[in-house]
Amino acid sequence: MAAKLRIHLGATQSLAYGVPKLRIHLGAIQVLWKDEIFWGVDFITSSNIEADLTVGEPGIAPQIGRWTWPVNERLGWNTEILQSHDRTEQRIAKRRNIPDRRIGTRLFLEGDNACSQLDAIIHAWLKKTWRVPLWGEAERHVGLLSSGSSSLAIDTRYADFREGYALIWQNSENFEFVIVESLTDTALTLVDPTVNTYEGVKFILPVRLGHCIEASRAQRYPDAALAEIAWRIEDVQAVTGFVADMTYDGYTVLTEPSYLAGDHVPAVHDPDIAVLDAGTGPFEIVNNSDFNEVGQPHVWQPQTKRACWELRQFLHDVKGRQGAFLVPTFKRDLTITRPVGAAETSIYVQNADLIEMGVNTLRTYLAFRPADAEIIPRKVTGITLVSDAEERIDLNPAPGVAFSPGETLCWVDRCRLASDEIDWQWDGIGKAAVETALIRVTG
Repeated sequence: MAAKLRIHLGATQSLAYGVPKLRIHLGAIQVLWKDEIFWGVDFITSSNIEADLTVGEPGIAPQIGRWTWPVNERLGWNTEILQSHDRTEQRIAKRRNIPDRRIGTRLFLEGDNACSQLDAIIHAWLKKTWRVPLWGEAERHVGLLSSGSSSLAIDTRYADFREGYALIWQNSENFEFVIVESLTDTALTLVDPTVNTYEGVKFILPVRLGHCIEASRAQRYPDAALAEIAWRIEDVQAVTGFVADMTYDGYTVLTEPSYLAGDHVPAVHDPDIAVLDAGTGPFEIVNNSDFNEVGQPHVWQPQTKRACWELRQFLHDVKGRQGAFLVPTFKRDLTITRPVGAAETSIYVQNADLIEMGVNTLRTYLAFRPADAEIIPRKVTGITLVSDAEERIDLNPAPGVAFSPGETLCWVDRCRLASDEIDWQWDGIGKAAVETALIRVTG
């Protein structure tokens, strides 16, 4: 039998199964190492958000069961893409800036009675409205919160708090749903005062309304069960206020490298061709476009509520596959061979057969990488073969900073999301993993 380790994580509700994770910085690459090292670990907490079956109101299902990490979320846009032969795209956002939003978890039910209660609730409410707490966006509150409180002093900026439901939760015996009348960045004002009194650590959560739109599955164990359940949120709103840390040439520039869930990046180069083959031997190739279709994975690992919220703002800003943005490789793609002045518009680099690629609309930008400073993107206007050892790259404009031989540059690719569906895996409050694929585009 594999060894098990039980850890209580304060008041965080969790029943998480996972493997050891190690985060390392490898050059400019952030690596999230997930290999299993000869043993398994079960993380279990005694905290939960199990609601009394009598709690609720007409038209909304009561809560039951202990939510477990990870909590999964999916944002889905609806983009139609019209492509031309030169890979220019017309991207039409059918859903504008409001995505489909789905939340899913596994409920842990302890005891045969709780399993029977779940069966009863599923029977009555699976087709109806549920209140869905957003545990990944919970705000921790410390101190006394007396009964009769008409406002909650919390930071509301990095969560989906708005008029409607919220949840105050301390444990399975002490919690309540409240209705938010209005809010500021620092407080929620309630329609009705609180009923219970809370001392010490508690959590205040945004609550959305949702419907179960797919089959729910349960695994029954002796005197326990795990039930998978997911909701499609009905009261979705656009998340606005995105401000890019860096822009260039009218595009948002990603300023943090992707995380790697392993030791390599599985980039895909698709020739994007059609094969005309009658099955008799000879065949013909027809090009669908001037350029290959190049895909690359990208993993965000926000570890604070603010970082999670800013990523959500960014995804709403690009509207799924609708918007393009600039993605530096953060690698040592090119090496400078001669001094570069701050006003220099022609630089010399070690020969990398760039003349084979030439100046094109698919790979247009590169970036200087000054030590301990942000990258400096620049547009490539010309590539010339100088010798077997050197090539010259013409830029517009000049870098504005001097660089020495031996320093490196990286390519900056113009990309969009490869899919309109973006999956979040919430591993805790304000801690998520968002993995998707990107496609290089010409505009």
